[in-house]
Amino acid sequence: MKSISHQHLPQRALIMLVAVGLAACAYPTLRRGYANWLYSGTNNLRRIQLACEVEPEDPECALIRAEITEKKSDELAAWEQAVRLNPRSAEVLTEAAIMREMNGDLPGAERLLLRAEHFNQMWLPRWSLANFYFRRNQPADTLKWAKLALSRAYGDRRATFRLCRQAGASDQMLLNDIIAPDEPGNLSAFLYWITEEDRLDVLDQAALKYTAAATPGRGKSEPASNPAVVVSEVIETLLQRGNPAAAHGLWRRLLADRSLRIAGATASQALTNPAFAPEVLKAPGFDWRTPSYEGIENTRIPPDAIRFALTGGQPEAAELLVQAVDLSGSRKWTLHYEYPTRNSTLDRYLQEWILTPWGGSGTIDAENPVQTIAGADGWTQASISWTIPDDARFFRLAFRIHRILGHIRGEGEIQLRKPRLTPQALSEAGPR
Repeated sequence: MKSISHQHLPQRALIMLVAVGLAACAYPTLRRGYANWLYSGTNNLRRIQLACEVEPEDPECALIRAEITEKKSDELAAWEQAVRLNPRSAEVLTEAAIMREMNGDLPGAERLLLRAEHFNQMWLPRWSLANFYFRRNQPADTLKWAKLALSRAYGDRRATFRLCRQAGASDQMLLNDIIAPDEPGNLSAFLYWITEEDRLDVLDQAALKYTAAATPGRGKSEPASNPAVVVSEVIETLLQRGNPAAAHGLWRRLLADRSLRIAGATASQALTNPAFAPEVLKAPGFDWRTPSYEGIENTRIPPDAIRFALTGGQPEAAELLVQAVDLSGSRKWTLHYEYPTRNSTLDRYLQEWILTPWGGSGTIDAENPVQTIAGADGWTQASISWTIPDDARFFRLAFRIHRILGHIRGEGEIQLRKPRLTPQALSEAGPR
């Protein structure tokens, strides 16, 4: 056996010391890695508890254990540990506050919620405080924190509005005191909400505040956009719900304040868009609706016409144009329009204008057949009149075609231009 040389002893000792030092340094890393392996991607409580024992100061492990602990006796302790390791986390503080509240520690729950809001002035802590005070029957504090929560709101705000209402706030109070006037996102959400719930007492005020806040450069919480887009969707909802009067009031406001610009359209006209200008809104409101059919294509032709091309695959009957109209102010109204004198579809398709009460059934009979005068410019001028009932104001005006029996569908086109609705003077038509 070879003897160990004395000069090699210090070198071997140094190597051993270095190895021990490296192992000591690596141990925490290895321990953390092992703990991470135990709790990552699993809901196995036993593995997660073991991971927390291996690495008791790991805040993520403590949070995961608190989230999946099912025994109430252990859950509060798990969340308290998570709070100790995540002292500034709004999520952890909020969940721990709920556990304290469930265990009857209301002051402790309140302290945790206020601490969460102190570190994170965002939606979750403020919304949690609003709900906490609502459960404690403290309406003033509920509304205070609901208002602050709305200043950080995103997505669906309906739950916040409902909470405010349950805490005693009227829609007027919501609009005046809870929703800030420079937050178009909250104001548009409020508009949608009161429309869906048919609570329309403050509809006009809400629309006015929203359009002011949504004007470029005015709102602060969200990028400004064309206010007509949101208001037109509200108008469409009102029309579909059978409330054309409220819808028309908003429509006139859009036209009057120039939030909506349609060529030739004014707030005082019964017929919107007589020039058939291109659609500017997805929700048409009181503009023309052009229903889609297989085999029919429509084209707006400047300055004041529209063309429908029939490819041969069109249905037997179709409504090509529809518009909601307000016929207040007179009992008798006349529609004037023009179509090409040489019309390739006149011998195959019946073309007619139909007037129906909005949301009602049964058409209003025309007073006489369509009156026509052939013009020298290749267009025929036509007119049709209706006497409308005393108790009706809003109507559905539609242009419809129907294939005449015995004729093939075939190809062709239909053109219209310069439609306008004119009332007979009140003195001539009699009182409404």
